[in-house]
Amino acid sequence: MLYIFDLDGTLAETYGEVVLPGVAERLTALAARGDSFAVATNQAGPAWRLATGEAKYPDPAALGTRLARIAQKLPPLISVPWYVAIGDGRLELSSKEYQTIESAMCKASEALNLHIAADLAWRKPGPGMLRAACARHRSSVCQALFVGDSDADAGAAKNAEMRFVFADRFFGLGDVVSPGLDLQSDICGGKRTT
Repeated sequence: MLYIFDLDGTLAETYGEVVLPGVAERLTALAARGDSFAVATNQAGPAWRLATGEAKYPDPAALGTRLARIAQKLPPLISVPWYVAIGDGRLELSSKEYQTIESAMCKASEALNLHIAADLAWRKPGPGMLRAACARHRSSVCQALFVGDSDADAGAAKNAEMRFVFADRFFGLGDVVSPGLDLQSDICGGKRTT
């Protein structure tokens, strides 16, 4: 089974490095079962910083460092692919400017397996990152689950024709979640599979 996780509000606090409750324990249990992981996150902050000059947005090196620090707190995610969408259709940056952002992020987080793109098909709710994760893991969308915390995350899963569950439910923080929650069942091609 391939589990793809959003980052902010799903694995860690938004814009921070604090891992959310239940995340480390659930990842450890899934890793022990032999499941596969990937991370898919929209991170256009460095592009906004470059376009606007506003320091409220993270610089690429700071973002790369943040990603690496979060991964260190979640060992099952250290060596997995991290898909990072840095593009935003509201910005007009050149390919060279996006390459500069990508280079600085990779240098600051060289321990991570980063896959960075400005391609707007990658930006959630686009399905690009989810499809790339499935292709890299040689997994069909029927064998994958996307866990996120927003409508954009749910939209990306829908656009990729992949199952989706909200993070609070997946990590056992929702209203009605049994301790043995099993999300292995799937609906693909109109048929329910287990």
